[in-house]
Amino acid sequence: PHPRPSGLADALLDAGRQTGLRVKPDQNQPEHSGIGYLQANIDRRGRRVSAARGFLDPIRGRRKNLTIVTDTQVNRVSFAGRRAAGVCCTQGGKTLDFRVHRGGEVILSAGAIQSPKLLQLSGIGPAGQLQSLGIEVVQDSQGVGQNLREHQLIFLQFRLKHQADSYNNQFGGLSLAKNILKYLVFGSGPMAYASSEAAAFVEILPGARRPEAQLMFSPYSLDLDTPGHMSFEKEPGMQLYPYLLRPTSQGSVMIQSADPNALPQIDPNYLATDYDRNVSIGMVRYVRRLVGQEALRPYVVSETKWTRDAQTDDEILDAFRKYGQSGYHASGTCRMGSDAAAVVDERLRVRGVSGLRVMDCSVCPEIIAGNTNAPMMAMAWRASDLMLEDWKQRLRG
Repeated sequence: PHPRPSGLADALLDAGRQTGLRVKPDQNQPEHSGIGYLQANIDRRGRRVSAARGFLDPIRGRRKNLTIVTDTQVNRVSFAGRRAAGVCCTQGGKTLDFRVHRGGEVILSAGAIQSPKLLQLSGIGPAGQLQSLGIEVVQDSQGVGQNLREHQLIFLQFRLKHQADSYNNQFGGLSLAKNILKYLVFGSGPMAYASSEAAAFVEILPGARRPEAQLMFSPYSLDLDTPGHMSFEKEPGMQLYPYLLRPTSQGSVMIQSADPNALPQIDPNYLATDYDRNVSIGMVRYVRRLVGQEALRPYVVSETKWTRDAQTDDEILDAFRKYGQSGYHASGTCRMGSDAAAVVDERLRVRGVSGLRVMDCSVCPEIIAGNTNAPMMAMAWRASDLMLEDWKQRLRG
């Protein structure tokens, strides 16, 4: 949990109680609903424990069967017949061809945007689309790049009465220099904290039997008049941004060229269903009710200019279109399943070929109802067990 909870965050938890939410001491508890401080994978020195730091660093240079190559772009998977034989890459303007050892496998872990792109560039995807781009079809797989699910959030920001309750003045000028020094020397201060301090999981629509929205609290506010450039407001502020946990809208990721450097066409298709629109409208109203509770009145002045006038259903949806953004949780584009449109099977093997697996958020049939980092690490751990089982089975066979 947060090493130095603020009075503002404590007040938010009290406001949650006043709306009927239970306060959760651990967000990983089986009972999903409630409000509480977030857990973060940050060590005692204030460093984020990424998958590379947690799993690769301890064995870096200690295993003869491990070679780590960086600053290298993977362009496609190469095949010998219908079996994956390696990957073609570019490094410093040079083309490299990494080959797998006999009986080995290629595992794509490039995420829900890049993994389907790589499969399509490698000849695995909708045959018509690939042929139109001059790519030789290895496997006609209509589901590659489809079923894109993403959390769309909207920044609901609120002006605060006191600068001491906001981090807005901590990331510029002398304060920024001081906080960088504090982080480098002691591993402490705002630079060592997660971007959000607390979260709530709440039901929105009448009759809902499980949380439909996640609300994330951060003790700072952004200048939303400068899209694409993150800058903090000069006045004190906070944000509570909500997002729909299980969107039913489905988008796509499709290559438009056989050139590996060309960007794919990404269509998130946000708010395409009545359910997604209704929950999105409801969660904005929920945040406003939460912030209006007695516990937060000593802190909050009002909602800021960007969204405060969005009051009707249509105005709220327009605000999503103007200020909404990705939650960076893209999933589903190499969906696991047993039907004809599924891209990978229950052991993450790409259907229709051999020696090739995918392991990242793209394999999820639906998006994870929450943050994706820790669940993906757990899935990868389980995936390694499956691969070892299959490898041992091949040795016995």
